[in-house]
Amino acid sequence: MMTSDYVGPELPCPCGGTAQYRGRYRKSFEIVLGPLQLNRAYYYDEHCQSGFCPRDQALRLDAFSLTPGVLRMTASTAALVSFEESRELLHDLAGVQVSTKQVERAAEALGAEIAGDEQRQVDGTGEF
Repeated sequence: MMTSDYVGPELPCPCGGTAQYRGRYRKSFEIVLGPLQLNRAYYYDEHCQSGFCPRDQALRLDAFSLTPGVLRMTASTAALVSFEESRELLHDLAGVQVSTKQVERAAEALGAEIAGDEQRQVDGTGEF
């Protein structure tokens, strides 16, 4: 059975190689309304020994198992309180289940992204 995220038997890999279709893989994502299970097409490149799911990339879920909405909520709470308190707030206020480690990783990644954006502004290579 093929679905909309199957794009053929192989895809270009970011390393420059070719990734082969390896089947469908299930993953759980945390969305604002609760957990969501997705079956996604999975492609693997033997050359660089890494794989990816095009649907994850299209939905901006390739870096985290948190949707952009949950990621924003996580960053907002983590900016105000500890990672553990942030996890508790997300659960109490929105019913979102994330681990303390997920809060920490999301906050660190978003902080690095913001720092990079600011550095590009200073260097004159970014846009406002």
